[in-house]
Amino acid sequence: MNDPKGTISVVTSIHDADADLVELVRKLATGSGEVAVIDITDLGWLESVEGLSRDLLEHLAKESGASSTTFVIRFPTPSTLVSDAALAAVQGSVGVAALEAAPAGQRVNSILISSDTTDRDLGEVLAYLGDDEAAGFTAGATLDLRLTRTVDPVADERFPILVTGAAGGLGGAVARAFVAAGRQVVISDLASDALNAQATRLGVTAIACDVTSPADVAALAAHPALANGISSLQVLHGVGGAGALNDLDDGVRERSLRINGTGVWNVVDALLPAVASATGSIVVLSSQAGLIAEPGNGAYCAAKFAAVGLVRALATNGPTNVRVHTLCPGPIDTPLMRNAFAGMAEAAGISYDDYHAQRLSVIPLGRFGQPEHMGAAALLLSDLNATGVTLAPTGAFLLT
Repeated sequence: MNDPKGTISVVTSIHDADADLVELVRKLATGSGEVAVIDITDLGWLESVEGLSRDLLEHLAKESGASSTTFVIRFPTPSTLVSDAALAAVQGSVGVAALEAAPAGQRVNSILISSDTTDRDLGEVLAYLGDDEAAGFTAGATLDLRLTRTVDPVADERFPILVTGAAGGLGGAVARAFVAAGRQVVISDLASDALNAQATRLGVTAIACDVTSPADVAALAAHPALANGISSLQVLHGVGGAGALNDLDDGVRERSLRINGTGVWNVVDALLPAVASATGSIVVLSSQAGLIAEPGNGAYCAAKFAAVGLVRALATNGPTNVRVHTLCPGPIDTPLMRNAFAGMAEAAGISYDDYHAQRLSVIPLGRFGQPEHMGAAALLLSDLNATGVTLAPTGAFLLT
Protein backbone atom coordinates (compact mmCIF):
# COMPACT_ATOMS: atom_id res chain seq x y z
CA MET A 1 0.00 0.00 0.00
CA ASN A 2 1.22 3.52 -0.76
CA ASP A 3 2.27 5.66 2.17
CA PRO A 4 -0.78 7.60 3.41
CA LYS A 5 -0.81 11.35 3.32
CA GLY A 6 -0.30 13.31 6.54
CA THR A 7 0.20 12.14 10.11
CA ILE A 8 -2.07 11.20 12.99
CA SER A 9 -3.27 14.36 14.70
CA VAL A 10 -4.93 12.83 17.78
CA VAL A 11 -4.94 9.46 19.55
CA THR A 12 -7.67 9.44 22.19
CA SER A 13 -8.56 7.04 24.99
CA ILE A 14 -12.28 6.44 25.51
CA HIS A 15 -13.45 5.39 28.98
CA ASP A 16 -9.88 4.97 30.25
CA ALA A 17 -8.78 2.43 27.69
CA ASP A 18 -5.73 0.40 28.67
CA ALA A 19 -2.64 2.64 28.58
CA ASP A 20 -0.49 -0.01 26.87
CA LEU A 21 -3.02 -0.37 24.05
CA VAL A 22 -3.20 3.40 23.61
CA GLU A 23 0.58 3.60 23.42
CA LEU A 24 0.69 0.76 20.89
CA VAL A 25 -1.80 2.59 18.67
CA ARG A 26 0.31 5.75 18.90
CA LYS A 27 3.30 3.80 17.62
CA LEU A 28 1.40 2.05 14.84
CA ALA A 29 -0.84 4.84 13.54
CA THR A 30 0.69 6.46 10.46
CA GLY A 31 -2.35 7.74 8.58
CA SER A 32 -4.11 11.08 8.85
CA GLY A 33 -6.96 12.03 11.15
CA GLU A 34 -8.03 10.89 14.61
CA VAL A 35 -7.83 7.46 16.25
CA ALA A 36 -9.87 6.66 19.35
CA VAL A 37 -9.12 3.57 21.46
CA ILE A 38 -11.82 1.60 23.26
CA ASP A 39 -11.38 -1.40 25.57
CA ILE A 40 -14.48 -3.57 25.97
CA THR A 41 -14.58 -5.07 29.48
CA ASP A 42 -17.00 -6.77 31.84
CA LEU A 43 -17.10 -4.70 35.01
CA GLY A 44 -20.87 -4.91 35.20
CA TRP A 45 -23.56 -3.26 33.08
CA LEU A 46 -23.40 0.18 34.71
CA GLU A 47 -19.66 0.50 34.13
CA SER A 48 -19.08 -1.41 30.91
CA VAL A 49 -22.25 -0.62 28.96
CA GLU A 50 -23.91 2.48 30.36
CA GLY A 51 -20.68 4.18 31.45
CA LEU A 52 -18.79 3.38 28.27
CA SER A 53 -21.74 4.48 26.13
CA ARG A 54 -21.95 7.77 28.01
CA ASP A 55 -18.24 8.51 27.57
CA LEU A 56 -18.34 7.53 23.90
CA LEU A 57 -21.39 9.65 23.15
CA GLU A 58 -19.77 12.64 24.85
CA HIS A 59 -16.68 12.10 22.70
CA LEU A 60 -18.72 11.77 19.52
CA ALA A 61 -20.57 15.00 20.31
CA LYS A 62 -17.31 16.95 19.94
CA GLU A 63 -16.42 17.97 16.40
CA SER A 64 -12.83 16.91 15.70
CA GLY A 65 -12.73 18.29 12.17
CA ALA A 66 -10.62 15.29 11.10
CA SER A 67 -11.26 13.92 7.62
CA SER A 68 -10.93 10.40 9.05
CA THR A 69 -11.78 9.02 12.48
CA THR A 70 -10.96 5.41 13.30
CA PHE A 71 -12.09 3.58 16.41
CA VAL A 72 -9.83 0.75 17.58
CA ILE A 73 -12.04 -1.54 19.67
CA ARG A 74 -10.45 -4.37 21.64
CA PHE A 75 -12.81 -7.18 22.51
CA PRO A 76 -12.06 -9.71 25.28
CA THR A 77 -11.72 -13.46 24.86
CA PRO A 78 -13.82 -15.20 26.01
CA SER A 79 -16.78 -12.88 25.70
CA THR A 80 -19.57 -12.43 28.23
CA LEU A 81 -23.15 -11.22 28.11
CA VAL A 82 -22.04 -7.78 29.25
CA SER A 83 -19.09 -7.50 26.86
CA ASP A 84 -21.30 -8.54 23.93
CA ALA A 85 -23.83 -5.87 24.88
CA ALA A 86 -21.09 -3.28 25.29
CA LEU A 87 -19.68 -4.01 21.84
CA ALA A 88 -23.14 -3.72 20.29
CA ALA A 89 -23.68 -0.37 22.02
CA VAL A 90 -20.34 0.92 20.77
CA GLN A 91 -21.03 -0.19 17.20
CA GLY A 92 -24.45 1.44 17.26
CA SER A 93 -23.03 4.75 18.49
CA VAL A 94 -20.12 4.73 16.05
CA GLY A 95 -22.53 3.85 13.24
CA VAL A 96 -24.60 6.93 13.98
CA ALA A 97 -21.43 9.01 13.98
CA ALA A 98 -20.47 7.61 10.58
CA LEU A 99 -23.85 8.56 9.13
CA GLU A 100 -23.82 12.05 10.62
CA ALA A 101 -20.21 12.79 9.62
CA ALA A 102 -20.38 11.52 6.04
CA PRO A 103 -22.38 14.40 4.50
CA ALA A 104 -19.53 16.71 5.56
CA GLY A 105 -17.05 14.43 3.77
CA GLN A 106 -15.70 12.93 6.98
CA ARG A 107 -15.14 9.17 7.22
CA VAL A 108 -15.72 7.20 10.44
CA ASN A 109 -14.68 3.54 10.62
CA SER A 110 -13.78 0.89 13.19
CA ILE A 111 -11.21 -1.84 13.70
CA LEU A 112 -12.20 -4.75 15.93
CA ILE A 113 -9.24 -6.53 17.53
CA SER A 114 -8.51 -9.19 20.15
CA SER A 115 -5.40 -10.38 21.96
CA ASP A 116 -4.66 -12.54 18.88
CA THR A 117 -4.58 -9.65 16.41
CA THR A 118 -1.06 -8.94 15.20
CA ASP A 119 0.51 -5.51 15.52
CA ARG A 120 1.28 -5.69 11.81
CA ASP A 121 -2.39 -6.15 10.88
CA LEU A 122 -3.47 -3.31 13.15
CA GLY A 123 -0.84 -1.00 11.69
CA GLU A 124 -1.75 -1.87 8.09
CA VAL A 125 -5.46 -1.27 8.63
CA LEU A 126 -4.83 1.98 10.51
CA ALA A 127 -2.72 3.18 7.59
CA TYR A 128 -5.39 2.21 5.07
CA LEU A 129 -8.29 3.85 6.92
CA GLY A 130 -6.25 7.00 7.54
CA ASP A 131 -5.44 7.39 3.85
CA ASP A 132 -8.05 9.65 2.24
CA GLU A 133 -7.08 8.45 -1.23
CA ALA A 134 -6.93 4.69 -0.65
CA ALA A 135 -9.98 4.54 1.63
CA GLY A 136 -11.87 7.45 0.17
CA PHE A 137 -15.09 5.43 -0.26
CA THR A 138 -14.76 3.47 3.00
CA ALA A 139 -17.02 4.90 5.70
CA GLY A 140 -19.18 3.19 8.29
CA ALA A 141 -17.08 0.02 7.95
CA THR A 142 -15.84 -2.29 10.69
CA LEU A 143 -12.83 -4.45 9.86
CA ASP A 144 -12.88 -7.46 12.18
CA LEU A 145 -9.31 -8.69 12.76
CA ARG A 146 -10.07 -11.09 15.60
CA LEU A 147 -9.77 -14.37 13.67
CA THR A 148 -6.06 -14.66 12.93
CA ARG A 149 -3.94 -17.26 11.15
CA THR A 150 -0.46 -18.12 12.41
CA VAL A 151 1.08 -18.11 8.92
CA ASP A 152 3.38 -15.30 7.86
CA PRO A 153 1.54 -13.24 5.20
CA VAL A 154 4.65 -11.53 3.82
CA ALA A 155 4.52 -11.96 0.05
CA ASP A 156 6.83 -14.59 -1.43
CA GLU A 157 8.08 -13.24 -4.73
CA ARG A 158 8.29 -16.78 -6.16
CA PHE A 159 4.51 -17.05 -6.27
CA PRO A 160 2.35 -14.83 -8.49
CA ILE A 161 -0.94 -13.12 -7.78
CA LEU A 162 -3.79 -14.27 -10.02
CA VAL A 163 -6.50 -11.73 -10.84
CA THR A 164 -9.68 -12.93 -12.57
CA GLY A 165 -11.96 -10.47 -14.36
CA ALA A 166 -8.86 -8.43 -15.14
CA ALA A 167 -10.17 -7.06 -18.46
CA GLY A 168 -12.93 -5.26 -16.55
CA GLY A 169 -12.93 -2.06 -14.52
CA LEU A 170 -12.46 -3.48 -11.01
CA GLY A 171 -10.23 -6.41 -11.94
CA GLY A 172 -8.08 -4.13 -14.06
CA ALA A 173 -7.71 -1.62 -11.23
CA VAL A 174 -6.65 -4.35 -8.80
CA ALA A 175 -4.14 -5.79 -11.27
CA ARG A 176 -2.66 -2.30 -11.77
CA ALA A 177 -2.36 -1.80 -8.02
CA PHE A 178 -0.42 -5.04 -7.54
CA VAL A 179 1.86 -4.32 -10.50
CA ALA A 180 2.53 -0.83 -9.11
CA ALA A 181 3.42 -2.44 -5.79
CA GLY A 182 6.07 -4.53 -7.54
CA ARG A 183 4.23 -7.83 -7.30
CA GLN A 184 4.30 -10.63 -9.88
CA VAL A 185 0.85 -10.71 -11.50
CA VAL A 186 -1.02 -13.07 -13.83
CA ILE A 187 -4.37 -11.92 -15.21
CA SER A 188 -7.33 -13.85 -16.55
CA ASP A 189 -10.64 -13.17 -18.24
CA LEU A 190 -12.59 -14.33 -21.26
CA ALA A 191 -10.48 -14.48 -24.41
CA SER A 192 -10.67 -11.02 -25.96
CA ASP A 193 -8.69 -8.17 -27.41
CA ALA A 194 -9.36 -6.32 -24.14
CA LEU A 195 -7.57 -9.02 -22.13
CA ASN A 196 -4.59 -9.01 -24.47
CA ALA A 197 -4.41 -5.21 -24.40
CA GLN A 198 -4.52 -5.22 -20.61
CA ALA A 199 -1.67 -7.72 -20.45
CA THR A 200 0.39 -5.57 -22.81
CA ARG A 201 -0.24 -2.40 -20.80
CA LEU A 202 0.71 -4.07 -17.52
CA GLY A 203 3.52 -6.24 -18.88
CA VAL A 204 2.04 -9.42 -17.39
CA THR A 205 0.97 -12.89 -18.46
CA ALA A 206 -2.67 -13.33 -19.51
CA ILE A 207 -4.56 -16.64 -19.41
CA ALA A 208 -7.92 -16.75 -21.17
CA CYS A 209 -10.56 -18.60 -19.13
CA ASP A 210 -14.33 -18.96 -19.06
CA VAL A 211 -14.98 -19.36 -15.34
CA THR A 212 -18.27 -21.16 -16.00
CA SER A 213 -16.41 -23.95 -17.83
CA PRO A 214 -14.88 -26.60 -15.53
CA ALA A 215 -12.51 -27.59 -18.32
CA ASP A 216 -11.30 -24.00 -18.76
CA VAL A 217 -10.84 -23.55 -15.02
CA ALA A 218 -8.92 -26.84 -14.79
CA ALA A 219 -6.65 -25.62 -17.59
CA LEU A 220 -6.15 -22.34 -15.73
CA ALA A 221 -5.14 -24.21 -12.58
CA ALA A 222 -2.68 -26.33 -14.57
CA HIS A 223 -1.07 -23.42 -16.40
CA PRO A 224 2.73 -23.35 -16.04
CA ALA A 225 2.67 -19.75 -14.75
CA LEU A 226 0.74 -20.97 -11.70
CA ALA A 227 2.33 -24.39 -11.32
CA ASN A 228 4.35 -23.64 -8.18
CA GLY A 229 1.61 -21.86 -6.23
CA ILE A 230 -0.38 -18.64 -5.96
CA SER A 231 0.42 -16.08 -3.28
CA SER A 232 -2.98 -14.39 -3.62
CA LEU A 233 -6.04 -15.34 -5.63
CA GLN A 234 -8.12 -12.28 -6.50
CA VAL A 235 -11.54 -13.53 -7.67
CA LEU A 236 -12.89 -10.37 -9.26
CA HIS A 237 -14.90 -11.41 -12.31
CA GLY A 238 -18.57 -10.48 -12.45
CA VAL A 239 -21.57 -9.39 -14.51
CA GLY A 240 -24.83 -7.61 -13.74
CA GLY A 241 -28.08 -9.41 -13.02
CA ALA A 242 -30.68 -6.68 -12.66
CA GLY A 243 -34.39 -7.12 -13.26
CA ALA A 244 -37.62 -7.36 -11.27
CA LEU A 245 -38.41 -10.87 -9.99
CA ASN A 246 -41.70 -11.17 -11.86
CA ASP A 247 -40.24 -10.45 -15.29
CA LEU A 248 -36.53 -11.23 -14.95
CA ASP A 249 -35.16 -12.40 -18.27
CA ASP A 250 -34.08 -16.06 -18.12
CA GLY A 251 -30.80 -15.27 -19.85
CA VAL A 252 -29.92 -12.49 -17.41
CA ARG A 253 -30.74 -14.73 -14.44
CA GLU A 254 -28.71 -17.69 -15.70
CA ARG A 255 -25.72 -15.54 -16.69
CA SER A 256 -25.57 -13.90 -13.26
CA LEU A 257 -25.92 -17.14 -11.31
CA ARG A 258 -23.31 -18.93 -13.38
CA ILE A 259 -20.67 -16.17 -13.54
CA ASN A 260 -21.16 -14.38 -10.21
CA GLY A 261 -21.90 -17.54 -8.24
CA THR A 262 -20.86 -20.83 -9.83
CA GLY A 263 -17.90 -19.17 -11.55
CA VAL A 264 -16.59 -18.06 -8.16
CA TRP A 265 -16.99 -21.57 -6.78
CA ASN A 266 -15.25 -23.11 -9.80
CA VAL A 267 -12.21 -20.86 -9.46
CA VAL A 268 -11.87 -21.11 -5.69
CA ASP A 269 -12.38 -24.88 -5.65
CA ALA A 270 -9.86 -25.53 -8.43
CA LEU A 271 -7.17 -23.10 -7.27
CA LEU A 272 -7.41 -23.55 -3.50
CA PRO A 273 -4.62 -26.18 -3.51
CA ALA A 274 -2.28 -23.78 -5.33
CA VAL A 275 -3.04 -21.05 -2.80
CA ALA A 276 -2.56 -23.45 0.09
CA SER A 277 0.82 -24.59 -1.26
CA ALA A 278 2.01 -20.97 -1.09
CA THR A 279 0.29 -20.28 2.27
CA GLY A 280 -1.49 -17.52 0.41
CA SER A 281 -4.74 -15.57 0.51
CA ILE A 282 -8.00 -15.37 -1.38
CA VAL A 283 -10.01 -12.19 -1.92
CA VAL A 284 -13.48 -12.68 -3.40
CA LEU A 285 -15.37 -9.76 -4.91
CA SER A 286 -18.97 -9.73 -3.73
CA SER A 287 -20.96 -6.51 -3.34
CA GLN A 288 -23.06 -4.55 -0.88
CA ALA A 289 -25.77 -6.56 -2.67
CA GLY A 290 -24.19 -9.60 -1.04
CA LEU A 291 -24.92 -8.14 2.39
CA ILE A 292 -28.25 -6.36 1.88
CA ALA A 293 -31.03 -7.15 -0.57
CA GLU A 294 -31.68 -4.67 -3.37
CA PRO A 295 -35.01 -4.42 -5.21
CA GLY A 296 -34.75 -5.20 -8.89
CA ASN A 297 -31.48 -7.08 -8.39
CA GLY A 298 -32.58 -10.59 -7.44
CA ALA A 299 -30.23 -12.74 -9.53
CA TYR A 300 -27.25 -10.59 -8.61
CA CYS A 301 -28.09 -10.70 -4.89
CA ALA A 302 -28.49 -14.48 -4.95
CA ALA A 303 -25.02 -14.99 -6.39
CA LYS A 304 -23.31 -12.30 -4.33
CA PHE A 305 -24.85 -13.54 -1.05
CA ALA A 306 -23.59 -17.01 -2.00
CA ALA A 307 -20.06 -15.65 -2.49
CA VAL A 308 -20.12 -14.07 0.98
CA GLY A 309 -21.36 -17.35 2.45
CA LEU A 310 -18.58 -19.30 0.74
CA VAL A 311 -15.89 -17.03 2.20
CA ARG A 312 -17.38 -17.19 5.68
CA ALA A 313 -17.35 -20.98 5.52
CA LEU A 314 -13.77 -21.07 4.25
CA ALA A 315 -12.63 -18.72 7.02
CA THR A 316 -13.78 -21.14 9.71
CA ASN A 317 -13.59 -24.52 7.95
CA GLY A 318 -11.05 -24.11 5.16
CA PRO A 319 -7.31 -24.84 5.17
CA THR A 320 -5.59 -23.21 8.14
CA ASN A 321 -2.75 -21.91 5.96
CA VAL A 322 -5.08 -19.92 3.68
CA ARG A 323 -6.58 -16.55 4.58
CA VAL A 324 -9.85 -15.57 2.88
CA HIS A 325 -11.65 -12.24 2.67
CA THR A 326 -14.64 -10.66 0.96
CA LEU A 327 -14.67 -7.28 -0.74
CA CYS A 328 -18.23 -5.92 -0.77
CA PRO A 329 -18.22 -2.49 -2.45
CA GLY A 330 -21.14 -0.20 -3.03
CA PRO A 331 -21.53 1.48 -6.44
CA ILE A 332 -18.13 1.84 -8.10
CA ASP A 333 -18.14 4.04 -11.19
CA THR A 334 -17.51 1.49 -13.95
CA PRO A 335 -19.39 0.39 -17.08
CA LEU A 336 -20.71 -2.57 -15.07
CA MET A 337 -22.29 -0.20 -12.55
CA ARG A 338 -23.89 1.88 -15.26
CA ASN A 339 -25.28 -1.20 -17.00
CA ALA A 340 -26.66 -2.50 -13.71
CA PHE A 341 -28.29 0.86 -13.00
CA ALA A 342 -29.95 0.75 -16.41
CA GLY A 343 -31.52 -2.62 -15.58
CA MET A 344 -32.66 -1.54 -12.12
CA ALA A 345 -34.06 1.71 -13.50
CA GLU A 346 -36.12 -0.28 -15.98
CA ALA A 347 -37.34 -2.60 -13.22
CA ALA A 348 -38.35 0.45 -11.16
CA GLY A 349 -40.11 2.07 -14.10
CA ILE A 350 -38.02 5.26 -14.03
CA SER A 351 -35.39 6.84 -16.26
CA TYR A 352 -31.70 6.02 -15.94
CA ASP A 353 -30.90 9.60 -14.91
CA ASP A 354 -33.53 9.54 -12.17
CA TYR A 355 -32.29 6.19 -10.89
CA HIS A 356 -28.66 7.36 -10.97
CA ALA A 357 -29.59 10.45 -8.95
CA GLN A 358 -31.65 8.36 -6.55
CA ARG A 359 -28.78 5.99 -5.83
CA LEU A 360 -26.33 8.84 -5.38
CA SER A 361 -28.68 10.65 -3.00
CA VAL A 362 -28.69 7.78 -0.47
CA ILE A 363 -24.89 7.51 -0.21
CA PRO A 364 -24.02 9.62 2.86
CA LEU A 365 -20.57 10.55 1.48
CA GLY A 366 -22.35 11.93 -1.59
CA ARG A 367 -20.22 10.20 -4.22
CA PHE A 368 -19.65 6.86 -5.91
CA GLY A 369 -16.48 4.88 -5.40
CA GLN A 370 -13.66 4.72 -7.94
CA PRO A 371 -11.89 1.61 -9.27
CA GLU A 372 -8.65 2.73 -7.59
CA HIS A 373 -10.35 2.33 -4.21
CA MET A 374 -10.74 -1.38 -4.97
CA GLY A 375 -7.05 -1.69 -5.80
CA ALA A 376 -6.08 -0.27 -2.41
CA ALA A 377 -8.60 -2.50 -0.62
CA ALA A 378 -7.32 -5.63 -2.37
CA LEU A 379 -3.72 -4.78 -1.49
CA LEU A 380 -4.70 -4.44 2.16
CA LEU A 381 -6.71 -7.64 2.40
CA SER A 382 -4.27 -9.87 0.55
CA ASP A 383 -1.48 -9.57 3.11
CA LEU A 384 -3.36 -9.62 6.42
CA ASN A 385 -2.69 -12.28 9.05
CA ALA A 386 -6.38 -12.10 9.89
CA THR A 387 -8.90 -14.15 7.96
CA GLY A 388 -12.62 -13.78 7.28
CA VAL A 389 -12.49 -9.99 6.94
CA THR A 390 -15.41 -8.35 5.13
CA LEU A 391 -14.45 -4.93 3.76
CA ALA A 392 -17.41 -2.95 2.45
CA PRO A 393 -16.48 0.43 0.90
CA THR A 394 -19.99 1.87 0.45
CA GLY A 395 -19.65 5.55 1.33
CA ALA A 396 -21.46 4.83 4.66
CA PHE A 397 -24.58 3.59 2.86
CA LEU A 398 -24.17 0.20 4.53
CA LEU A 399 -22.83 -0.03 8.08
CA THR A 400 -20.86 -3.22 8.71
